Amino acid sequence: MASEIFETRVRPLSIFQEGSESSNTSGTALVNTIGAVRKFGHQSGGNTVSVGGAFGLASQVKMQAAAPFRRVAVAIHNRNNTYDVGPWQAAFAATENPGYATAAQFSQPIVGGTTYTALATDEATKYGYKVATFDGLTSSRNVPPGTFSPEYRARLNITKPNGSPYNAFYNIFGTIVSDWVDVRSVPATDGGLPWLLARLQMNDFAANPFGGRYSETYNVQPNTDTSIDRRAQPGFQDFQGTTINPTTGQNFVTDPSLTFTPPADIQIYAVPNVTFLFDYIVPCRNILAIGDSQTEAYPWLEIAFAQLSTPEQPINFVNCGEAARQSFQYNQCLEGYIEAGFRPTDVILPVFSVNDFNPASNLTDFTANEVIFRVLERLQKIRSIGAKAWLWTSFNGRPGYGFQTLTANIQTINNYFRAYVAANPDSCGIFDFEANWIDGSGPTLYTKDGTHANNNGVLLGHVPVVLSQWR
Repeated sequence: MASEIFETRVRPLSIFQEGSESSNTSGTALVNTIGAVRKFGHQSGGNTVSVGGAFGLASQVKMQAAAPFRRVAVAIHNRNNTYDVGPWQAAFAATENPGYATAAQFSQPIVGGTTYTALATDEATKYGYKVATFDGLTSSRNVPPGTFSPEYRARLNITKPNGSPYNAFYNIFGTIVSDWVDVRSVPATDGGLPWLLARLQMNDFAANPFGGRYSETYNVQPNTDTSIDRRAQPGFQDFQGTTINPTTGQNFVTDPSLTFTPPADIQIYAVPNVTFLFDYIVPCRNILAIGDSQTEAYPWLEIAFAQLSTPEQPINFVNCGEAARQSFQYNQCLEGYIEAGFRPTDVILPVFSVNDFNPASNLTDFTANEVIFRVLERLQKIRSIGAKAWLWTSFNGRPGYGFQTLTANIQTINNYFRAYVAANPDSCGIFDFEANWIDGSGPTLYTKDGTHANNNGVLLGHVPVVLSQWR
């Protein structure tokens, strides 16, 4: 049941409060096997948008898991601060076929060379889709609106603004989670990582403009820098989603004979705002990354952890970056996951965001200390759930970037946390991007738009640092 995942059982380095226990020389210890995957960034930020037609929205997702799995679930999010969204249905199946060439390959389970077009109800159909339940029911309640955490607001003395264009993003997303579904992975025909198929349908039979069809739930994330072919990167775990508007009587979850046309561009993810949960057959680590556009829209973390993850020691990645958002806004993604019951093993966050300072002259000695305070507060929260924090230093004070006139203030922040990590190595690590940065405007050097890295910055300035420092 949903409470099985979200009940409060806070243990060091556990997530979703599940796992098996194994003995070691020091006695019995919890081994976490529950992983979370949210590979698509542009779900946290953005505006409230229409997501479907008169009967809601259906989604098909095909993705590689980080390791063989024995059961799956889904957490469905709603970041709108006023309206609920739903109800939802979901179904899962394993498939052996890694292809996208046909509708069947993309959206129906294939096992032993047989394509399964019916729900799994007996031995003959056992590899078909299995419909998820929500507290025992085949359809969820509506996902509640996000809420602005009183506890977080009180600790940071934040007043929720009125009439601000960012008003909808001063809140934590509402979340519901399905029950576990007993879907076991099958070996992929190419010998690679196992594949999962997921279908979700948001039903809105009353055509309620707020109950189902309008919410920040739909996401399309193109590869921000299309010259980075993520699938060419070592260890990349493939992922693709598409959506369709059902017509009257169509239910893509309960009728798996209905198929989805594969997307023309498999570099684009189009999916609801969800987190997929896996119960692996081996222990895993789970990365929750919070930050601004550097986290949301640039694939350095995805590329790095795809290389670090192995089927024997899988690493899962949850992207909670928020482009154009300030630190106390994207910080609440951590808050939201914790309040929903999620427990990451590792949390990654920047020491500084340019979004906090517009105009840039607002960064002073005084406000630099405020930045340090906010990061320290996050570190305290991360430590309280038994996770390890990973900070990364800002290169925005380097020559050619928009904040180079404030280099001293940015370096004050960078240096403070370099020293902090050196004094607290067990609870905190650092990716020192600034120390690895090379200035320049040519295509072969690390270039800039005043704020961000380009291809070379991602592949040469970010990824190697993560690979070398990760422990």
